[in-house]
Amino acid sequence: MELKRIENKINRCRACSHHLLHYRKVVQVLQHFKELSSQQEYLKLKARYEALQRFQRNLMGEDLGPLSSNELESLERQLDSSLKQIRSTRTQFMLDQLSDSQRKEHLLGEANTALRQRWEEYQINQFQLNPSGEDIHYTAAES
Repeated sequence: MELKRIENKINRCRACSHHLLHYRKVVQVLQHFKELSSQQEYLKLKARYEALQRFQRNLMGEDLGPLSSNELESLERQLDSSLKQIRSTRTQFMLDQLSDSQRKEHLLGEANTALRQRWEEYQINQFQLNPSGEDIHYTAAES
């Protein structure tokens, strides 16, 4: 009986060991898959980066030789679209500046009108104080 219990324990240990080896292999496969996945992701990103660099050179008018006529037409459409967007943005900026300048002009016109009115009131007050329009000179004794 004792021997049977020992054999059962040994068999359970072997089964656990077998399961641990299996899990270890699964982990190794997953790590390998992760490394492959990372490499594939890296290669995709690298290819995308190189494609963007090539596209940027094409937009700058460089390396156009290998492009097909369809690719050149597509590039031309993209450049036209970008140019329209740039012009639209510039026009909107200029319209905003014009609107701001007109608003400032209006505010300055109002300020000018207010100053002119104050000046006229000042002149009326001065005339009421001195209707003859003569300059009043004060001497030290009068003060």
